[in-house]
Parts: sequence; structure tokens; C-alpha cells
Amino acid sequence: MQHNTETKIWNATLYLRLSRDDGDKEESNSITGQRELLRDFIRTRPELREYAVRIDDGFTGSNFERPSFKKMLEDVKAGRTNCIIAVTSPAGSKAQRKPEPSAGRFSAPMRRMDMSKTRRTKIIFW
Repeated sequence: MQHNTETKIWNATLYLRLSRDDGDKEESNSITGQRELLRDFIRTRPELREYAVRIDDGFTGSNFERPSFKKMLEDVKAGRTNCIIAVTSPAGSKAQRKPEPSAGRFSAPMRRMDMSKTRRTKIIFW
């Protein structure tokens, strides 16, 4: 009996969001920090490939009326991405310790979403 030793490759979308403004900068410092943290994470995992970065800077997390979030779900449903990686709290608070990602934990609004077309999608919250 042969064992398949091939590693599954995940096409990962990095999802970044911050609901408050960061002055008049084009991109908030927290968004920049989140991007760096998640890119460092995928660099150490050969099974993860960055497909896209979706950013909703200045949008609330209390609903899904966010353009990049909607685009990310379109990508999942179309099969272009099969892994979503997101930071669960501001990146600055994670800088003092080595974070450990967790897979499959959804916030209450995410649990209420119709995820029927995303069952083969890996979701990692950092």
C-alpha cells in the first residue's frame, strides 16, 4: 500500500481589517502590521501560497458590508482561494509574544454566514 506524501498546497488570501481611521494616511499602521505578521506566517509554511491580500481599512466588523470581504468570498466560491488567514486582534498587541494560529474558529457573525460553498476552505485566525 502506497502512502501519498504529497503536501496539499493552500492558495491563501490574507484578510486585513481595521474599523477606525489612522489619520490621513493612505493605509493605517495596523493594516501594515497585520500584513507583515501574516506574510511572516506563510513564509514559514511551505504548504501556504499567497493568492491575494484583501483589505477593508476603516470598515466595521459588525456586518459584512465590506468590499474586500465580499471579493474574498467571491474568490472562495469561484475556487480561486481555498485558505483565508486573518488576524483576530490588532497586530500590535501580538508583537510581544509568539502567536499561535488556530483553525476553524469563527466569530458569531461568520458562523451565521452561509458557508455551504466554502466547506473545503481552510480558515486560520491568528
